[in-house]
Amino acid sequence: MIKRTTLSCGVSILLALTFTPLDSVNAATDGTKIVAIARHSFRGINKKVGPQEIALEDYGIPIKTLPILSWAEDSTPRGQEIARDYGGVGLQKAAEVAVKAVNENEMFDGHWDIRADLSTERTLVTAVRIKEGLKETTNVTGCPTTAGEPLDVVTTRKPAMQCAKKEIRSLRSASPDLDLFRQRAASFLDTVKKAHNIKDAKTELPPATYDAQGKLPKVYSQIANLASAFEMSADLAPPLDVVFPGSDPSLGKQVVESALNFMGIRFFTSNPKQAGDAVSLYPLQYMEDRKPGSHTLMLTHDDLISDLLRALDIIDSKSEPGDLAVYPLDTIVFAFGKDHVSIVRMRLEVRDPDGYIPGPLANKILWKGTLAEWNQKVKNIKDRVKTWKISAETQSCLDNLSQNVCQAEAVDVRF
Repeated sequence: MIKRTTLSCGVSILLALTFTPLDSVNAATDGTKIVAIARHSFRGINKKVGPQEIALEDYGIPIKTLPILSWAEDSTPRGQEIARDYGGVGLQKAAEVAVKAVNENEMFDGHWDIRADLSTERTLVTAVRIKEGLKETTNVTGCPTTAGEPLDVVTTRKPAMQCAKKEIRSLRSASPDLDLFRQRAASFLDTVKKAHNIKDAKTELPPATYDAQGKLPKVYSQIANLASAFEMSADLAPPLDVVFPGSDPSLGKQVVESALNFMGIRFFTSNPKQAGDAVSLYPLQYMEDRKPGSHTLMLTHDDLISDLLRALDIIDSKSEPGDLAVYPLDTIVFAFGKDHVSIVRMRLEVRDPDGYIPGPLANKILWKGTLAEWNQKVKNIKDRVKTWKISAETQSCLDNLSQNVCQAEAVDVRF
């Protein structure tokens, strides 16, 4: 199968899916098994989407269209550069921290295999750029798609969510975090208005309640679009000036962090925990199946990372708002020794005060414990999934996904 993707930086990638399973690649020489899961780099405008309109005039937001970040691509050229120049460096550092936290084998040889979600261009391009930045022999793999739809439940959650869409709809309406979602939305709007010196505008948001069609009041999708615009323009320049030309950039950091914090709690309300538990079983099984000494980076999306951290009880709605956010290139490193496990987060922080990304690289140990404690976490997820009341049709659909997990194939990437 041949696929041609034209990049906005003017080069082309020729992809040929061969039939070399990832597991056939020689494992690394050190003994720690590492599986990292990372969000793609900065997203541009999908090639099928034109200028995006928003309607927040009642709340004092004067703009009616959002800036086009890139056209005919869904990753920005600058985002590709950041993935190349920072992604690999940050991954290596986070892996070293994770191996040290395991405290069994401090050797880390720096070798990686990358498994990318091939159903979206930006994840593949991020993988290619990180591969360039690593400057080591690195394999890129992925699962073929059917009509562009994702098949790989290890790196994408859509197939499992489609199985359970009826149950998910009712769970969303009963989310215990809808009021917190409303509060974070209001906080983000207030921060934007303060930065742009907007006064005497409507401030009270309607209750975050789903209607009979399973939709929230439209204002919340409009706020989410605005938040996404700030997040995804932060790689270009101070984002306040990109979205609101002429703005003072000194409050840019507050605006971007508030936008990301709102998007973080949004995962909780749109992705019910029960579904997130079920989605998380696939990458967790993949981690278990990897060989000792192997180092694998999985390129995926923000919602899957949120699901996984919640399922493992690393975060909940009472966590700090920034802990719920998933930044571009946010990377969670899982290191497995013989008897111990560690989880480390690598993040490109928001630069102070203008909100530009990348700011400094930051690492944080999210959790460390014994292998027995890790296994108990995984068992807890499996037990919760078993008690989730779903239809026989949904169960059959999920079982079919489990039985047909795609074995990633090597991608021959040529320039």
